[in-house]
Amino acid sequence: MSFLDAVHSASKRRYRVVQVPLLGEVRIQSLTRAEVRTLRSSFTDDRGEPNERFAKSNELLVAACVVDSDGVRQVSDEAVMFGCFDGVDDAAFTTLFVACKEHTNFAGSPDWKAVEDAAKN
Repeated sequence: MSFLDAVHSASKRRYRVVQVPLLGEVRIQSLTRAEVRTLRSSFTDDRGEPNERFAKSNELLVAACVVDSDGVRQVSDEAVMFGCFDGVDDAAFTTLFVACKEHTNFAGSPDWKAVEDAAKN
């Protein structure tokens, strides 16, 4: 198998069902490299400074990952920005967020570390 064949094989979605306190079973999907890049870039403005989406970056990751049995997203970015997760028990949300972060390796990239560091300064 050539490298490009291997890359093509790695382009399939991965799914996982997570048991979340108070929410029950939640199905999550992996994200493509392009989806991760787009999501991360949406957290900064044209100057590279964190924007209003950065404050909800955890919720936006969860929204990008939670899907139904057909792979259709269940939460829009707009719903997140309007606070759809604001009333959710934090322990339940954190369980779901950690599962999404691990399933996508969202925090594993040096790009993301640079955005986090910029936000701290």
